[in-house]
Amino acid sequence: MQAVFVLNSEDLLYFVFILLQEENEVPEDDTVNRMIARNECELDLFSRMDLERRREEAKLGPNRKSRLIEEGELPDWLVKDDEEVSSFILSQSF
Repeated sequence: MQAVFVLNSEDLLYFVFILLQEENEVPEDDTVNRMIARNECELDLFSRMDLERRREEAKLGPNRKSRLIEEGELPDWLVKDDEEVSSFILSQSF
């Protein structure tokens, strides 16, 4: 049995920050489960939920959708290239 650590909100934010620094990789289900589980029962529940989700996705085969949002699904105002963002920021400077 692996230990479950209870994190306060500040620790959790730091943990998420560290994860995001790792080249923007998406953490594995088990890592996320350990971050959010408050006790061993929740960790078991989250693991069972992940297993069920993977089984359902496997049934869909190549027709399954990505779990992450695709760029084409984002609204236009949210998708800007770096030059547009830089221009906007510079235009707002006093």
